[in-house]
Amino acid sequence: MAGYPVEEASYIILLIVCTSIGFVLQDTGGNQLAEEGFVRVGDLDNLFDGEMMQVKIGKQDVLIANLNGKIHASSDVCPHQFYQLSTGDLDGDVVRCSLHGAEFDLTTGEQLPGKYDQFGSLPVYEVRVTGSEIWVKNPAV
Repeated sequence: MAGYPVEEASYIILLIVCTSIGFVLQDTGGNQLAEEGFVRVGDLDNLFDGEMMQVKIGKQDVLIANLNGKIHASSDVCPHQFYQLSTGDLDGDVVRCSLHGAEFDLTTGEQLPGKYDQFGSLPVYEVRVTGSEIWVKNPAV
């Protein structure tokens, strides 16, 4: 790294190593939520009551749902066949997997009794809303 000061060259090498192994350095810009491990995933203006969407946080597929004005976040992966739950149906607090019909309560992550009730619950993630910004705790933290 000829021509670079030692500190800058060290940072460039660190950045190259981190990105090559999939680790992303994130400048939090002094944002308290980002420093606490939260990731901004969207705005309330784009997620109306009774709607859900899929976002990616790192390598994790995360389902974000607006349930009666309260935002919830869980894994977007059905534990049965690893299908995306965000392609399913939302009925109140319950998401139904469009592949085989397994149902999960998005407020708790618990799988509801039924035909496919032996696969376990979904991980749920902490959500914070600041103004109109939706922040979700990074599942990897």
